[in-house]
Amino acid sequence: MQTSIIGLVSALFVVLMVAVGWDKPAPDLVALATPVKNLTQAVKAVVKFGHEADGLEGDDLLKFAARNDKTLLEPFAADTRLKLQVHRTKLKNSALLLCYNELAVYEDLSCTSAVDRNLVQSLTAPCGFALDIDKECAAALQ
Repeated sequence: MQTSIIGLVSALFVVLMVAVGWDKPAPDLVALATPVKNLTQAVKAVVKFGHEADGLEGDDLLKFAARNDKTLLEPFAADTRLKLQVHRTKLKNSALLLCYNELAVYEDLSCTSAVDRNLVQSLTAPCGFALDIDKECAAALQ
């Protein structure tokens, strides 16, 4: 009887691990910095210089930005623990946020050449935009 209970508990634990994704190795978050920057620049192109994407937000904006190069979204599609968020402002600036397990990894502004907020080493900040996009972009122009 005790052996069957231990077996049942072990089986339930394995099912729980698979259900929440604990069985998957963590993606190489450091290697995602370049794909984040590349996708940010694609978003910048459609937000700042095109009118076709006016009114698009979220996943629709990301898909539209990657419409000519589907490989831009591939690095983020393989792991459901990775989430992309995009934000655009009225001043036609934009930012991309990559999160892993609901924690912020990278926040990248469209107006700068480097990833602006790199949290890959700590992974303690909740998933959410923290930078003032328009303020940071105005400062980057000076």
